Amino acid sequence: MPRLVHCTPRLRKHACGRAFVEIDGTRHYLGAWGAADTRRAYDAFIARWLAQGRRLAPVEVPAASAITVAGLAAEFWTFAETHYRHKDGTSTNELGCYRYALRPLVELYGPTPARDFGPLGLRAVREKMIASGLSRPTVNVNTYRRAAHLQVGRRARTGARHRVRCPPLRRGPGGRTNHGTGTRTHRPGG
Repeated sequence: MPRLVHCTPRLRKHACGRAFVEIDGTRHYLGAWGAADTRRAYDAFIARWLAQGRRLAPVEVPAASAITVAGLAAEFWTFAETHYRHKDGTSTNELGCYRYALRPLVELYGPTPARDFGPLGLRAVREKMIASGLSRPTVNVNTYRRAAHLQVGRRARTGARHRVRCPPLRRGPGGRTNHGTGTRTHRPGG
């Protein structure tokens, strides 16, 4: 059956309890499902979409130099607080993990423009995590999986193209070994 092109996208409910409308394959979240404000936001969104000839206006991206690492982390934290929730509304353990992963990043590079944060910055954040006594698996998860979420948002907002990557820590005899440099680090007091 052919797909109808002149139908209005409907308001849908995400599993996390948020309402969204999908246009051109992109989901636009409008608020909590069932709230009156959400319905008004949906009506305004669809009216704007119809007024523009069933096209979305390009999203205004602030100047790349205006977005700092701390600002990007704050935007991600706002998203994470709504996304990482159980069905009963309580936060998941992942939210706490992100808190600990973002702390050294913001401490070291908070006022730095996000465009200037690169592989050497990620390596410095990783070294700070190691110095704080975190285990090898925790450091790897915090620097790779969690930093990747910020990287996607940073590319979307700043247009940066280089990948932020440094080699993972590998298990070594008598301590943790950095696979990339071969240097060994030991736990404090151990």
